[in-house]
Amino acid sequence: MAQFPFTRGALTALTLSLALLSGCVTTGTPDGINILDPGRDFTRVWRDYPDMDQRFSRPGRPVTLAQVRGVERGQDRAALLRNLGQPAFQHEDGSLEFHLALTGGPRDRLICQYRVYFDADNRVWSSVWRRAQCAELVAGAGRA
Repeated sequence: MAQFPFTRGALTALTLSLALLSGCVTTGTPDGINILDPGRDFTRVWRDYPDMDQRFSRPGRPVTLAQVRGVERGQDRAALLRNLGQPAFQHEDGSLEFHLALTGGPRDRLICQYRVYFDADNRVWSSVWRRAQCAELVAGAGRA
């Protein structure tokens, strides 16, 4: 009853592709820093109407790539705040959400949502980006 002989191969390829793609969503450094996961319940801003002005857009705190790359697993909360400034939002689970303005060049600026999770000792456990472009910029080739 093999009407479509390519079906098994197509399903296998699809399954492998989905597995690889799902791995891309949660990959980061081996220590759990700079993971990409847009589904992590980040805060949202809606700008549904053309007459909505800038107060409805998300501002970002200007930081350097070196500052973001300075976030490390085991870092205490005070060191994190000295490095990135005050968070835009603190979630019920104690994680902090930062809205950062990252520059990729003299005229390029990305507003990035970055969420940092802490362990029981209030030290950085993991960090997550909402947007792939932000994670890629931080992990980029110019890394010091």
